[in-house]
Amino acid sequence: MTTHTYTTLYPEQTPPECWSEAETKHLRNTAFAMLGEHWQHSNRLSERRECGACVLTKRDGTDKHAPPNYAGWLRVYIQIHRTVPQTWFDAELSEAQADNQLYHDAILRDIATFGITLTD
Repeated sequence: MTTHTYTTLYPEQTPPECWSEAETKHLRNTAFAMLGEHWQHSNRLSERRECGACVLTKRDGTDKHAPPNYAGWLRVYIQIHRTVPQTWFDAELSEAQADNQLYHDAILRDIATFGITLTD
Protein backbone atom coordinates (compact mmCIF):
# COMPACT_ATOMS: atom_id res chain seq x y z
CA MET A 1 0.00 0.00 0.00
CA THR A 2 1.48 3.31 -1.09
CA THR A 3 0.10 6.81 -0.62
CA HIS A 4 0.78 9.11 -3.54
CA THR A 5 0.55 12.77 -4.33
CA TYR A 6 -0.01 13.91 -7.88
CA THR A 7 3.71 14.55 -8.37
CA THR A 8 4.75 11.08 -7.17
CA LEU A 9 2.36 9.50 -9.69
CA TYR A 10 3.19 11.86 -12.55
CA PRO A 11 6.62 13.42 -11.87
CA GLU A 12 6.97 14.76 -15.41
CA GLN A 13 3.66 16.63 -15.42
CA THR A 14 2.56 19.90 -13.89
CA PRO A 15 -0.17 19.13 -11.36
CA PRO A 16 -3.63 20.55 -11.97
CA GLU A 17 -4.95 23.26 -9.68
CA CYS A 18 -6.24 21.87 -6.39
CA TRP A 19 -9.85 22.36 -5.40
CA SER A 20 -10.40 25.41 -3.18
CA GLU A 21 -10.71 24.91 0.57
CA ALA A 22 -14.50 25.30 0.37
CA GLU A 23 -14.75 22.89 -2.57
CA THR A 24 -12.51 20.37 -0.80
CA LYS A 25 -14.66 20.45 2.33
CA HIS A 26 -17.86 20.11 0.27
CA LEU A 27 -16.49 17.20 -1.80
CA ARG A 28 -15.27 15.29 1.26
CA ASN A 29 -18.49 15.86 3.23
CA THR A 30 -20.59 14.78 0.25
CA ALA A 31 -18.49 11.64 -0.28
CA PHE A 32 -18.80 10.64 3.39
CA ALA A 33 -22.54 11.35 3.32
CA MET A 34 -22.92 9.04 0.31
CA LEU A 35 -21.48 6.18 2.36
CA GLY A 36 -23.77 6.96 5.26
CA GLU A 37 -26.99 6.96 3.25
CA HIS A 38 -27.50 3.22 3.62
CA TRP A 39 -31.01 1.94 3.23
CA GLN A 40 -31.68 0.64 6.73
CA HIS A 41 -34.03 -1.93 5.28
CA SER A 42 -31.55 -3.17 2.66
CA ASN A 43 -31.65 -6.75 3.83
CA ARG A 44 -32.27 -8.53 0.55
CA LEU A 45 -29.42 -8.76 -1.92
CA SER A 46 -31.53 -7.15 -4.66
CA GLU A 47 -32.09 -4.12 -2.40
CA ARG A 48 -28.39 -3.85 -1.52
CA ARG A 49 -27.56 -3.71 -5.24
CA GLU A 50 -29.74 -0.59 -5.45
CA CYS A 51 -28.23 1.08 -2.37
CA GLY A 52 -25.38 3.47 -3.22
CA ALA A 53 -23.68 3.01 0.15
CA CYS A 54 -23.84 -0.79 -0.19
CA VAL A 55 -22.42 -0.69 -3.71
CA LEU A 56 -19.61 1.70 -2.75
CA THR A 57 -18.62 -0.43 0.24
CA LYS A 58 -18.98 -3.71 -1.68
CA ARG A 59 -21.83 -5.03 0.52
CA ASP A 60 -23.94 -5.57 -2.58
CA GLY A 61 -22.97 -9.19 -3.17
CA THR A 62 -20.90 -8.46 -6.27
CA ASP A 63 -17.38 -9.69 -6.92
CA LYS A 64 -15.12 -8.25 -4.21
CA HIS A 65 -12.24 -8.21 -6.71
CA ALA A 66 -14.07 -5.93 -9.15
CA PRO A 67 -14.52 -2.18 -8.76
CA PRO A 68 -17.89 -0.89 -7.53
CA ASN A 69 -20.61 -0.67 -10.14
CA TYR A 70 -21.20 2.98 -9.33
CA ALA A 71 -20.54 5.97 -11.57
CA GLY A 72 -17.85 8.16 -10.07
CA TRP A 73 -16.74 5.57 -7.50
CA LEU A 74 -13.06 6.48 -7.94
CA ARG A 75 -13.65 10.11 -7.03
CA VAL A 76 -15.55 9.07 -3.89
CA TYR A 77 -12.75 6.71 -2.88
CA ILE A 78 -10.10 9.41 -3.41
CA GLN A 79 -12.07 12.04 -1.51
CA ILE A 80 -12.51 9.83 1.57
CA HIS A 81 -8.95 8.45 1.39
CA ARG A 82 -10.10 4.91 0.75
CA THR A 83 -7.43 2.55 -0.58
CA VAL A 84 -7.78 1.73 -4.28
CA PRO A 85 -6.29 -1.36 -5.93
CA GLN A 86 -3.80 -0.32 -8.60
CA THR A 87 -5.56 -2.41 -11.27
CA TRP A 88 -8.91 -0.70 -10.58
CA PHE A 89 -7.26 2.71 -10.70
CA ASP A 90 -5.44 2.04 -13.98
CA ALA A 91 -8.57 0.68 -15.67
CA GLU A 92 -10.85 3.49 -14.48
CA LEU A 93 -8.40 6.25 -15.37
CA SER A 94 -7.78 4.77 -18.81
CA GLU A 95 -11.50 4.44 -19.48
CA ALA A 96 -12.16 7.97 -18.24
CA GLN A 97 -9.44 9.37 -20.47
CA ALA A 98 -10.90 7.61 -23.49
CA ASP A 99 -14.59 8.31 -22.77
CA ASN A 100 -14.91 11.43 -20.64
CA GLN A 101 -12.07 13.92 -20.47
CA LEU A 102 -13.86 16.15 -17.94
CA TYR A 103 -14.25 13.21 -15.54
CA HIS A 104 -10.61 12.25 -16.14
CA ASP A 105 -9.51 15.81 -15.34
CA ALA A 106 -11.64 15.84 -12.17
CA ILE A 107 -9.98 12.60 -11.03
CA LEU A 108 -6.53 14.14 -11.53
CA ARG A 109 -7.62 17.28 -9.67
CA ASP A 110 -8.89 15.09 -6.82
CA ILE A 111 -5.51 13.36 -6.68
CA ALA A 112 -3.76 16.74 -6.61
CA THR A 113 -6.01 17.83 -3.73
CA PHE A 114 -6.49 14.67 -1.64
CA GLY A 115 -3.71 12.31 -2.73
CA ILE A 116 -4.44 8.63 -3.33
CA THR A 117 -3.51 5.36 -1.66
CA LEU A 118 -2.97 2.43 -4.03
CA THR A 119 -2.41 -1.27 -3.35
CA ASP A 120 -0.54 -3.66 -5.60
